[in-house]
Amino acid sequence: MIQFNNVSLSFGSQKILDNSSLTIKDGSMTALYGKSGSGKTTTLRIIAGLETNFSGSVTNTYSKCAYIFQDFNLFPHLSAMDNCLISFKANKTLNQDIIKRLDILFDEYQISNIKEKFPHQLSGGEKQRVAIIRSLIQNPDLLLVDEATSALDFANATIFMDMLSQLNQQGITIVFIAHDNRLVEQYATDVIYYE
Repeated sequence: MIQFNNVSLSFGSQKILDNSSLTIKDGSMTALYGKSGSGKTTTLRIIAGLETNFSGSVTNTYSKCAYIFQDFNLFPHLSAMDNCLISFKANKTLNQDIIKRLDILFDEYQISNIKEKFPHQLSGGEKQRVAIIRSLIQNPDLLLVDEATSALDFANATIFMDMLSQLNQQGITIVFIAHDNRLVEQYATDVIYYE
């Protein structure tokens, strides 16, 4: 469960969150919905621990959180495979079990043929799948998705959301930001509206 109690955060004189209180339930697929600049990404960043300069209190009971960024944040100088392994290499925890699991994920998402390709060689949909795999290899119980469908047409956005929905059905709690009300209505079990 995630609980915000009277959370406020400002950047200079601009107030982003103002005494915000919300609850995200275990196992939910919660949409953060509202206009640009209303505090949705800031909420995700607080949940992920990327923003700490706020008042109020935040409870987050999840042990492993993964984050899919709006532009996927793939390292341009690394192959798709190495983008997924970078955290293990940095922490010196890479082993054959992780590589085997990564191979299985690339097979499941039908992109085994792009393992050695670089981000500039990938389509938008392929980048999305690499970003999902990079998150899943961490075995998260919480997945935060920051407007990852914003640059896609509705058909491709639906394919991506179908993937997230399957992960949710497997027990991963998902919090996603969307601007398209059709995606919110089709996929969200809970919706938090931002003014």
